[in-house]
Amino acid sequence: MRGMAFFNINKWRSGVAGFLVLRWPLRAEPASSGMESSPRYWTLTALLIAGLTLAEHAVAATYCVDTTANIQNGLCTSAPADCSLRGAIANANNGNEGTIQEIRVPTGTYAVPGGLNFNPGGNKDDKTFTLTGGWNAGCTSHTLNAANTVLDAENGATDGTFNFEGDQREFVIEGLTFRHFRNWQLYEPGCGAFDICPNTDRIRIRLNAFRQGGATSIFSSDAAVYSVEGNLFANLDSGGDSFGIPVVLSYFNGDSTPIFAFNTFANVHCSISSNTAVQIRSSAANSKIDHNIIQSDNCLGDLSIDNESNAALVLRNNLYSVFISDPMVIETGSVITSDPGFMNAAAGDYRLHEAAPVSAAVNTGLTPIQAAQVGIAFPSQDLDGPAGSRLIGTRVDIGAYESSINNASVISVTNNADSGAGSLRQAVISANGFA
Repeated sequence: MRGMAFFNINKWRSGVAGFLVLRWPLRAEPASSGMESSPRYWTLTALLIAGLTLAEHAVAATYCVDTTANIQNGLCTSAPADCSLRGAIANANNGNEGTIQEIRVPTGTYAVPGGLNFNPGGNKDDKTFTLTGGWNAGCTSHTLNAANTVLDAENGATDGTFNFEGDQREFVIEGLTFRHFRNWQLYEPGCGAFDICPNTDRIRIRLNAFRQGGATSIFSSDAAVYSVEGNLFANLDSGGDSFGIPVVLSYFNGDSTPIFAFNTFANVHCSISSNTAVQIRSSAANSKIDHNIIQSDNCLGDLSIDNESNAALVLRNNLYSVFISDPMVIETGSVITSDPGFMNAAAGDYRLHEAAPVSAAVNTGLTPIQAAQVGIAFPSQDLDGPAGSRLIGTRVDIGAYESSINNASVISVTNNADSGAGSLRQAVISANGFA
């Protein structure tokens, strides 16, 4: 009889390694033995190693965008105004397999009505892809403040699409505002049984703003590091795409710790009212889902969790109105409200309101000690840039923005008594005690 073979290959930096498993039946157990008649197998496992060498340093290419013109110009030399954003993306797509492709975008507004598509072919994958904003002219230094670097895909009735895709070594996208897009997608696929594909080390989507767009999805099959942190998702509407769910964040590697934290989801609209605004899908039991604001319109709920792990997921200090709960989800520190208390939502300002009524997200996160006890690290800054400290007071704020309210120096009057705890007199006494 013919044997069965299983072959799977994981691509290394240099060379290919794989396992070949051969199985063939020896004989069937006779019925008189009392055992069900079935073949017994000998198994031979062969390790195939071809061309394994020490990992070589990947070739790096850095593109400094020096024009806001929307031209397919792939030169990107030291000459002035010859490196458009589209040209840099084209060069990154065409770069050799296993190379580092870094695109630096200086502050400004870039019209890209056709969107951007980073999706190199199978013989040009395994790249380290970095797209960051906030650079100065010449790209020698940068400040991560998404409001300063805007990529606008406005194109009339059919806006452009932002697509970042493939089996890459890394995806890093930081410090950018994406506007008026039909879809925004990062897709890192899995490796099939007979595919040759690289390992993905990292996906990091940090300190970006996704505004006035369509369905947004960040999907990873096997990245070792997955982090969606400190972003603003505002005024998004799936319009029927992504199964009608405006924002879907997915991670399917149960061996790592994905981070879904310190994001603000605001005015997210569901065209299909039976859907939730944000869906988080994870197969990692230790997923960090914390300090997010989720506020939606015309949705069944603000947040739903698709828990594909074998253990309960813990949600810490998130703010929302309606959560479509999974039986394997534990909540702690949640703030339940339909009004997060934004500065001026009608004008697109989703910072936290600091005058009365103060936002419910202010100083309702974890303390540094509490965070350390559960393995949560606070970001180094908020979405406003390095000037926006991430921790002011004894507790961090929920969402992408940190307010300037220091609760260590805020004394609240809680009753109209003439003296005692919570009285105006006691508040004045306590205020006199501050340096």
